[in-house]
This record gives sequence, C-alpha cells and structure tokens, in this order.
Amino acid sequence: MSDFYGENFMLPTLAARKLYHDYAKEMPIFDYHNHLPIQEIYEDKRYDTITELWLNDDHYKWRAMRVAGIPEQYITGSASALDKFKMWGRTVEKLIGCPLYYWTHLELNRYFGIAEPLTEGSAESIFHRANEMLKTPEYSARALLRRMNVRALCTTDDPADDLALHLKLKGEDMGFKVLPAFRPDSALNIAAQDFASYMERLGRSAGIAVTSMDSLFQALNACMNRFERAGCLLSDHGFVDFGYTLDHSQAQTALERALSGQPVSEAQALSYKSALLDFLAGEYTRRNWGMQIHTGAMRNTNSRGRRETGFVNGYDSVGAATDPHQLAVFFNQLYEHHMLPNTVLYSLNPVDNPMLATMAVNFCDGEIPGKVQLGSGWWFNDTVRGIERQLDEAIENGLLGSFVGMLTDSRSFTAFTRHEFFRRILCRKLGQLIEDGEYPAEQMDAVGRMVQDICFNNAARFFHLQ
Repeated sequence: MSDFYGENFMLPTLAARKLYHDYAKEMPIFDYHNHLPIQEIYEDKRYDTITELWLNDDHYKWRAMRVAGIPEQYITGSASALDKFKMWGRTVEKLIGCPLYYWTHLELNRYFGIAEPLTEGSAESIFHRANEMLKTPEYSARALLRRMNVRALCTTDDPADDLALHLKLKGEDMGFKVLPAFRPDSALNIAAQDFASYMERLGRSAGIAVTSMDSLFQALNACMNRFERAGCLLSDHGFVDFGYTLDHSQAQTALERALSGQPVSEAQALSYKSALLDFLAGEYTRRNWGMQIHTGAMRNTNSRGRRETGFVNGYDSVGAATDPHQLAVFFNQLYEHHMLPNTVLYSLNPVDNPMLATMAVNFCDGEIPGKVQLGSGWWFNDTVRGIERQLDEAIENGLLGSFVGMLTDSRSFTAFTRHEFFRRILCRKLGQLIEDGEYPAEQMDAVGRMVQDICFNNAARFFHLQ
C-alpha cells in the first residue's frame, strides 16, 4: 500500500518517479489562466483564517458541501469561520477519489506542513494551527505565490478595467510577474440585459463613445493598447455555445438596436459576434497575443440559489457539445486571411475533446509547435480521469510534446498545488508507457525534457513570456 503523504504519491512505477523527481518537480510555474484578485496581490494581503483563504470564494468546495447536505449558512452564510471549517472537514471525509480531497491535503501539506487527514474531528485543531501560521509574513498573498515557485501568472480582466494596479505592479520586483489577460465576453454578449450600460462603460474607459461597429473597434483597440502597456500576452473567451457565420451584414444593425434597448434577433446577434471575433482575432495576431476559447459551460442554472448567494455561486454544470462546423468555419476564415493567433481550445463537455484535438491539428503550421491545441482539463474535467482523457487525446490525436500544460483557473492563492497534481498524473501516464515497453527506457532523458517543456517551457514560448 503506497503512502498518501509520501513523496511517491500517485507515482506507482520507477519510471514515473524518475520523471517526476528528476524533471518535473522543480520546474517553475507559469499560470496563464486564473481569477486571482489583483487587489490582494497589490496589497500583499494577509489572511485572518484558513476559512477566508480556502472557503470564501471557492465554488468547487461550496458545491461539495451542498451535496453533503450542509446548510447554506455554513457555506456562504453567516456562520463563524470555525464552524464553516468544521463543516468543510465533515464534507472532506466523504470525498474519496475526488480532486477536492487530493487538493485539500496537498495544500495542507505543501503550505502548512500538516500531514494528517482533515475530518470534522481534526478540523478545529488544524484550523487553529493554520491560523497561527497565517499570522506570519511567510503567508501573505505574494509569499504564497513565491512558495510554489510561480514565475508568472495572468489574471482575467475586462477590457474596460483601468489596470491601474497591474501598471503599478509592473515595475515591482516580486520574484514573479503579474500580467492581465484580455477577457471581452461582456463586449460580445449583445443579448445581455446590461449590454448598453456596459458599452457606455467601455466607451468611457477608452475615451471613445461607442455608437457603431467602427467606434467599437476603436474603443477596444484603445483598451488593448492599455493592456499591452501592462504586459498582456493573451486573451480569453468564454462561450455557452460557440457560434460563427461569414455573413456580417447585420452586425451594425444589431449593435444599434442593442444600444437603443431594442431586441436583437439570433441572426443579428450571430452576425455581430462573428464580426467582432474577426476583429479581435486579427488584433491578437497583430499584437502577438495568444487566444483561449472556452466552450460548453451551462451557467447559473439555479435562479433562487443565485439570488440568495450571489453571482459566482457554484450552480453551473456541463453544457452542450460544441458545433464543429461553425468552429471550423471560424478557424478557416482566420487562417485564410493570416489572422489566426496561437490558440488554446477548452471544452467543459469532454465529448468535445476528440473534435477539438483533431480540429486543432488542421490549422497548425511551421510557425510554432502546436499553434492550435487542445487545452488542459477544464473545471469539472480537472480530475484524475479528466486529465488522463485530455492527455490521451493529445497523445493520440495531437502532439503531447507541444502541449502548454496546466493552469489553476482559480481564485485561491493556495491552488497552485494543482500543478503538482497534474505533473504527477502526467509522469504516471508517461512512466507507465515506458514500464510497459511501449517507449524505450533508454529515451528517458528525452521524455524528461518533454515533461519539463509541458510543465513550463512550452507555455513560456507559446505565449511569448520574457
């Protein structure tokens, strides 16, 4: 029986252990997609309790607590920090095989040196021990990032954000870089009730009133200039379902109607989104930015829960599969006009993985390895099985050696053990191939260098991290 807290956790073969300990373990982290609050990095925030650090913004944990039958007052409600942590301990006991169980204990061990199970019975003792450590300077927001050898991270930012804190941090020597990522979902979501007011905000931010497609492009271009000054390297797009058409003729009409509060038809909305996507992709290519596309999420399904607990509440699920035909038309249009940026594709619906992996290869060329590629297991796929599925698709239908690796997609400053979780699964997968005689053992060093590339080097090259 292997040791849950041992150095060879999840590494059953000698080859896996060599790959992890000799090649993966000490590689730095480039976390190119997360939702860390820039204010807390700027302030170098100190946390009063492990509850604040762990539970206040983590809808992964909230979902688990709800399914365990924990009342909402102990999740997002008014219960004390200790009582909330005890209820999390009660939940953790039941999470065998769940990534939350692995992450919880990796975080306790790597950040706090605690190597014992979190249960309802042990929660109070762990709570007080962790809180004592949080009082020290070694547990500030920046120190937590340095502890995990984070070299650079990209937050997720709206085009209208002023990026004032990013610009202030740019000149600081923190031991790591904090860069913004351009997330224009609100500009694309023309059917949203607050679309017109958002366009006013965007126009104020850019100093350009948005009244037409041309002025919208000018405003977004001005915002991208600000992002570029702050060190932006990539964009990110989230779609409930991805749609695209070559017919952009109704885009101007759609924008005029939405700005005046009139309803916009599905055809008009699609024309608008497609025209805007073409413009954005062209700008990303011109600026040498990467592009991330997230699809397949069904968000905010529980309207009462959303009202009672707030917007980011954990009432989301896997959505419909992505239409491959519209995605192909989009990429073909960009490639045809030399406007295709380095692109990473993610879907919350794992049914999409073979389609995305094979679609990506269609638009790769000699410019850079894996110019378009299937991204890491996202959200509900950030599990042992989900990561293994993603690796299998990259191995079988792409090229694993060009993969840009893991990210946290998290709001937590202790989430960076997810990179270790991924690296152990990666080394287990490749080590098993070597142990089974499916790859020559004398090529261990070549596989090790590939592991290092996946852990850090590929992402640094792909997104042009200096």
